[in-house]
Amino acid sequence: MQALELLFAKLFKKNYVDIKIKIKACLLYYLGLSLRKAAKLLNISHETVRKIYKKAKRLFNPKKKKRKVIAVDEIKIYGFYIFAAIDVNSNEIIATYASKGRSSLDALIFMKKVLKACIGKPKLILCDRGPWYGYALRKLGLNYKHETFGQRNAIERWFFLLKHRTKKFYNCFHAKSFASKFKAVYEFCLSFAALYNLFYARR
Repeated sequence: MQALELLFAKLFKKNYVDIKIKIKACLLYYLGLSLRKAAKLLNISHETVRKIYKKAKRLFNPKKKKRKVIAVDEIKIYGFYIFAAIDVNSNEIIATYASKGRSSLDALIFMKKVLKACIGKPKLILCDRGPWYGYALRKLGLNYKHETFGQRNAIERWFFLLKHRTKKFYNCFHAKSFASKFKAVYEFCLSFAALYNLFYARR
């Protein structure tokens, strides 16, 4: 708990709300409670819960290191595609990317983000047969393999958790403009990835 308190203390310039309350608020919302239910349990406003969860995205900062097997995939949430990569050996989400479509260019941008979390090139990239990956992986000189189950289940499980969580509020992010919708979706996913890594990744 002390380590969590130190992490969360660094996220906020001012701590009018007790750090322990902030941690509980973030976790309750992450685990499936609505903003209002989490707020009611902790006697704070739902807007405070939203801001706390949003700040958690800053905890997403995968360390650059040698990686053996990485699984990649993408899903559609609220009209946008969310790409993500997981280190199969450590169970750590190491890169995310959001876009309106699934093109070879999107895959290339995403894979470059994946490589930023790696020292050198990973030994193997596991992907599905989406045609957008082939060009990007060959362009970057990466060794890859098409796989449906097996080790690629690691990224499928993460996306299952993410989809299950967003369905709790019907994938509604209460944003009006395209830019605000895009930002809301991506920031939610970043915070989700950060908290997932905090509790499920093997160090």
